[in-house]
Amino acid sequence: MNQRAYTTLNQDCQPAPIMEVQVCHAGTQKRINLFMKIDTGASRSVLPIDILEKQINANKIGEIECIDFDGRKIAANLYGVRLIIQGNTFKCAVISSHNSEYGLIGRDILSQHILRCDGPKKQFELDYSQE
Repeated sequence: MNQRAYTTLNQDCQPAPIMEVQVCHAGTQKRINLFMKIDTGASRSVLPIDILEKQINANKIGEIECIDFDGRKIAANLYGVRLIIQGNTFKCAVISSHNSEYGLIGRDILSQHILRCDGPKKQFELDYSQE
């Protein structure tokens, strides 16, 4: 396993497990690199709406009702994308976010990995499980 240090995305955040991920349009070669926070509390991965609509022109594929971090039910748009994490490609339906500049890697992707967090050392490991 490859240990990585926790990092911060901005001055207001505590150090956390963060990965650089390639975000790709599901059907074309459009792609960008984006830092995404690992979030075991998110059932689906989340990406900023500007990246989905303006930078990779992702296709909206549906809507979903979800519960946000403070317990409110909200309607959210789903977009079809490919995420490339450590060389492995995952086709997924991500939730769009209107109030974030970074993405979240949720359990839709994490359930296919082995994740080990060492909080006191501020390090983590994320490995793809091919079982």
